[in-house]
Amino acid sequence: MGGSAEGGGTADPSRPARDTPSPAEPGRARSTVLQGGRAKAYRPISPQARAAALAAGLDAYRRGDFFEAHEVLEPAWMGTADPGERALYQGLIKLAAGFVHAVRGNPRGVENNLRGARVHLAAAARAGHDGGLDLATLLADLDARLAVVAALPSVPPRAPGTSRFASREPVAVEPPGLVAREGPPGAGIRPVGALGRAGRRGPDRGA
Repeated sequence: MGGSAEGGGTADPSRPARDTPSPAEPGRARSTVLQGGRAKAYRPISPQARAAALAAGLDAYRRGDFFEAHEVLEPAWMGTADPGERALYQGLIKLAAGFVHAVRGNPRGVENNLRGARVHLAAAARAGHDGGLDLATLLADLDARLAVVAALPSVPPRAPGTSRFASREPVAVEPPGLVAREGPPGAGIRPVGALGRAGRRGPDRGA
């Protein structure tokens, strides 16, 4: 799906020529689109519903509820066949998923998801889909966070028999703020400042 609370790899979304809806049976909604050369879920919803999901996801991120942000953005990601718009939502999902991993003390999950977020948000910026956000600033902030994570000491593997759900110290990396791009009055969303907390744990499952 869009992001991974399990920290998996990232498909390259920068091939719009292949990111086209799959054929649909007459009278039925299409169920998949090709994104990065792979079939992805497509559950079409209206532009208004996607905008509402985006607003709810950004608000959850602002509150530091990263798992909630990750969850509520998924209908927007699955709800459009436009590759640039999908890249925006998937990048934001991975951004939120990265900080789910920060709460869980998993630097590898943080790094994997933030790298994925950067790939998708850069593709969204190239396609002209910014959701009202200053993506150039966000991409620079992601680079800074990735440098912080790369400099952290390695986390030792869990001892044999230790549950993967056992608590670890949160990863010491500050979530980037989401700032509205410049534009005419009313453009974009209200600025969202850098957060001072990592958010709460969500259920330990992927996106």
